[in-house]
Amino acid sequence: MLPCLITMKRFLPALIYYFLITITCCTQKKEKGEQSGKDLQLKMTSSPKKPKFYGYPDLPKNDYEITSIGMGKIILGDSVQKVFRNYPNAEDTFFTKSEIKWRAAIIKPDSGSFIIAETEEAVGLITFIHTNCKAFITRDSIKVGMKVKDFAGDTLQAIELNNKTWIIIPGGNTLVRPASPLKLKTIQGKPKGILKEDKITEIGVYCGDC
Repeated sequence: MLPCLITMKRFLPALIYYFLITITCCTQKKEKGEQSGKDLQLKMTSSPKKPKFYGYPDLPKNDYEITSIGMGKIILGDSVQKVFRNYPNAEDTFFTKSEIKWRAAIIKPDSGSFIIAETEEAVGLITFIHTNCKAFITRDSIKVGMKVKDFAGDTLQAIELNNKTWIIIPGGNTLVRPASPLKLKTIQGKPKGILKEDKITEIGVYCGDC
């Protein structure tokens, strides 16, 4: 009996240590499981990421309205395939600049006018829509044929897209192209008087991160 007691006394610290380790591990697993459950619940209740294009959900109300998100049935961020579904007669084409090639769809609503929906390089999502059709109009009443300086800011801001220079209308992502073939460096940061009596020949909306 005495040897047994001596043996138990010798191993008692080891048994106590093992018991404490077991309790600690179980507690940690339980806490980790509870935290994982909270993380999963947080992910499930988080709101989905919104599209990057401007003005969501500022959708055009008819086939000729221009908003911050599109023109008629052509919407920034949509696939080019959707354009072909909405406009079965659209032409499939490509633009090329500095060995970079990107896809586009051209719609011809009537004789002499066009709507062009361009994608971002190799990505098949619409990032730039522009037209020379006078039937299209923005909610601020901007359309082809009006004077550029009536809508430009005091100091011109411009961007070059598809080998053309576009004036940025303040307060949004609407672009207009003047009749004069001015280069970007000629008008960027200059007073709007440089446009003189230039009229809008094209109007567009752009989203570089759709």
